[in-house]
Amino acid sequence: MSAGRYRSRFEKTTADYLRSKGVRFKYESRTFDYLVQGRNWIVCDKCGPIKGHIVRKYTPDFELPNEVFLETKGRFVAKDRSKMLAVKKQHPLLDIRMVFMRDNVITEGKQKLTYSEWCEKSDIPYCVKEIPDSWLVKKSKTKKTTYREAMGED
Repeated sequence: MSAGRYRSRFEKTTADYLRSKGVRFKYESRTFDYLVQGRNWIVCDKCGPIKGHIVRKYTPDFELPNEVFLETKGRFVAKDRSKMLAVKKQHPLLDIRMVFMRDNVITEGKQKLTYSEWCEKSDIPYCVKEIPDSWLVKKSKTKKTTYREAMGED
């Protein structure tokens, strides 16, 4: 973990909270690739013009010892929401949970949702301000295959 350098005050507050609970966490320790639809066309010799994909990187804010990843957000803009949906779809074994500073309202099309309503609709675990103690405990040994096991990292 870096020596107290965080991208936001809310990340520092979250790190301080985790330390106060005795949780040994890693900050921005792992990066995962995900694909997004590109705007440019690629010409394939066999199939002609096709829309390309761009590889993006996602680095969760905190990795807990129980393989729970926390993503902290003060503002949860459309780009962040799209990224979270793409990462969730392409890495279904990752246990990513959102930690919001506030439960603000967002506009999606004609619909207004709070951050928590968006997470519920998208099946992404979330909390506002305080991280539940249940997120900080080790997972049981009878758990399904972990992400590290599935990726051959164990």
